[in-house]
This record gives sequence, structure tokens and C-alpha cells, in this order.
Amino acid sequence: MKHIYSNHLIAYLFEEIDPETKQNIERELASNSALRNELQELREGLTILQNCAPLSPSSQSIENILDATENAEAIPAH
Repeated sequence: MKHIYSNHLIAYLFEEIDPETKQNIERELASNSALRNELQELREGLTILQNCAPLSPSSQSIENILDATENAEAIPAH
């Protein structure tokens, strides 16, 4: 593997790579501090996302959207 990009590191984090690619990434990580730093940043971002509470719209927002769609005029097809 000549170049390791963020998408490779993301696949590595999610263990969605074949054993040969994993070995190549780990070999590069052992000798490349910038790549290790990037992997650490991705891990931290993933941790933040995993710890976020799922968001849902409020009941009032849903009601407003439904009211707006009921009162909207249909847009003619071209």
C-alpha cells in the first residue's frame, strides 16, 4: 500500500479491512507519527460521536411541519 488515506484509517477503526491491508497500515503506523496522530484524532472523534445522545425533533416541531404540509399547495409537475 503506497499511500494511506483517512478512508483507510476509518476502515481500520471499524475493522472493515482485509488482513493484508491491516498489516500494511499497522506497519506504516509503527513508523509514521503523523499517521498515528491522525488515527488518534479519528478515534477521539468517533468516541465523541458514540457518546452523543440521539437527537429527535420536539413534538411542536413535528406538529408545525405536519401543519405546513397540510396547508401547502401542491407544486405542479413540469
